[in-house]
Amino acid sequence: PVTSDIITAGVRHLKFWTMVGTRMQVSMADFKKKGSLQTFLSIAFMRVRNGKEGVTACTTLTGTQDGSLYLWNTKGEMIANPEKKAHEGPVTILVAPFQGDQECGNHVFSGGADGKVRRWDAHVSTGLSPIWTIDLEEKTRTVFAPFSAKKFPVRGIACKDDRIYVGTCMNEIYQFAVEPAVGGKVARAPDVSKVVMHAHTQGTLHALDIHPLRQEF
Repeated sequence: PVTSDIITAGVRHLKFWTMVGTRMQVSMADFKKKGSLQTFLSIAFMRVRNGKEGVTACTTLTGTQDGSLYLWNTKGEMIANPEKKAHEGPVTILVAPFQGDQECGNHVFSGGADGKVRRWDAHVSTGLSPIWTIDLEEKTRTVFAPFSAKKFPVRGIACKDDRIYVGTCMNEIYQFAVEPAVGGKVARAPDVSKVVMHAHTQGTLHALDIHPLRQEF
């Protein structure tokens, strides 16, 4: 987000590009024998903790067809071990919310075809650590919506203050209220606070975002 680097991903494709003058220089993904080339479906940029010294520069996180998460440095080299089977099925979306004037967020949300949203923190040596999981099939039992309490793929995630919005492939959008961790305790998975949008079309929802200034999404 703050450099001229570009990452392209697709069917058995992952490349890291850098602007050199007026030309693009490409680096192939180096898996360091920790992962394998496959279909990549999602990308996010996040910060990775580096011991007691704070955080490193922004790194790249990718989500795969088989449900794994891979962390990369700016050279296209895999760092730490991949988080295999982070989701049961494809990782459909990754979102790392920015905080203040940071160049990228220090945590990330992943959404999958398994109908789950997970929050992760990361360390340069140990890789990704799961913080909590939202299981839509379980968490939406308390609200009324045409497709609540059912397992459908997550297609959109957006964050605003202490709220998380999750959109599914059935065109429903749920709002979850996030409670901060208190007294060093691990934060628990947020609960659904309302249904923002009931199923509104026979098609599928592919994206969700919040307006940076107005109360619109």
